[in-house]
Amino acid sequence: MGLAWWLFAAAVIAVLLGLPIAYVVIRRRSGGREARNPDARADREAARQAAIERESARVGAARRELTERIAARQAEVERAAGQLGGDARGAAEQASAEIARRAEEAARRAKEDLRRLRHRQDG
Repeated sequence: MGLAWWLFAAAVIAVLLGLPIAYVVIRRRSGGREARNPDARADREAARQAAIERESARVGAARRELTERIAARQAEVERAAGQLGGDARGAAEQASAEIARRAEEAARRAKEDLRRLRHRQDG
């Protein structure tokens, strides 16, 4: 019984000592792979740049779509205001102004997101 306990303890110690050695060996091999393919880092960077460009294009397209939808909504409100009289026209104009304010705010946020993406792309 005493011998079995020592064998188990020795096996645990061997495993614990072997893990850092295995880690070093694996790290060296992965470095060797990069040495065999010196363009790996450039390929990863190109893929990263392409992903950022796709995201930038997506944000730009979403911004354009949002601007078009807001302009259509504002035109719809203005057409409806033309058919109304007095107080209703004033309310419609206020609604139109609110739509314009929200559009400007959304455009500002989209521009800020696009600026952040481009900053991330450069940095």
